[in-house]
Amino acid sequence: MRKILIPFFALAVIFSSCKLIDKLTQFNVPYTTNFTIPATPIPGILGDIFTPDITTNSEQVFTNNKTNSNLLEEVLLKSLKLTITNPSGMKFDFLKSAIVYVSADGLAEIQVASIDNIDDATVGSSIDMVPTNQDLKEYLKKSKIKIRVATTTDKLLSQDVEIKIDANFFVDAKILGV
Repeated sequence: MRKILIPFFALAVIFSSCKLIDKLTQFNVPYTTNFTIPATPIPGILGDIFTPDITTNSEQVFTNNKTNSNLLEEVLLKSLKLTITNPSGMKFDFLKSAIVYVSADGLAEIQVASIDNIDDATVGSSIDMVPTNQDLKEYLKKSKIKIRVATTTDKLLSQDVEIKIDANFFVDAKILGV
C-alpha cells in the first residue's frame, strides 16, 4: 500500500509546484482609451471609429514582471468594457452591436471582442464585450496598437457619445527563463 501512495504523493507535489510556477509566470496588463460615436440622424448606421494609437509600454511592463517579449507564451484579451462617459446618464440602448478590432504595424487587423443584439430594456451605461480567443502576443510586443470599433446603431443619436474602453490582457510568460 505504501509503495502505491509514495508515487501518487510525488506526482501530486510535482503537479502542484508546476501550477505554482504557472501562477508566477502569469500577469494582467490593463489598457484604457477613449473614442466618440458621432451623432447619427438615421438609425441602422454602421460606423467605424478609430481610437488614438495606444502606447503599450510593453518592454517596461514585461521588465516589471521579470520577463521580456521573447519569453511570452500567450496573450489573451481577458475582458473589454465600454463605458459611456458623456453625456452623463446615457445608456447603450442606441447600440445594436459592436465589434472591436486590434492592429499594429506589420500585423493584420484581427477581431478581439464583440457584442450583438444589445437588450435595450436591461442595458446600462456600460457593457462587457465578449472576447475572442485570439493569441495577441505579437500585438503586445509592439510599441503601439490601434483599435477600431465597428458599431451599428438602432436608434437616432442626437449628440456625440464619448466612450471609454477598459481592456485587460492576460499574459502568460516565462519568467527569467522558467
